[in-house]
Amino acid sequence: MKRKGITQDDMARASGRAQSYIAKHLMEHSTWKIDDIEAIAPLFGYPNALSLMSAAFDYKN
Repeated sequence: MKRKGITQDDMARASGRAQSYIAKHLMEHSTWKIDDIEAIAPLFGYPNALSLMSAAFDYKN
């Protein structure tokens, strides 16, 4: 997020959720819903949720 200049507010607007909802998910207190991932994927330069999740998996491994 920092490298791309994306804020929790950006993610909240893209997903139609509250910033507090995004914060809970980023702190790993809740699991992400596929619709939320789909909505925020373009912020990170990915066309869809699957592409974003694949990149996240590759990053961790």
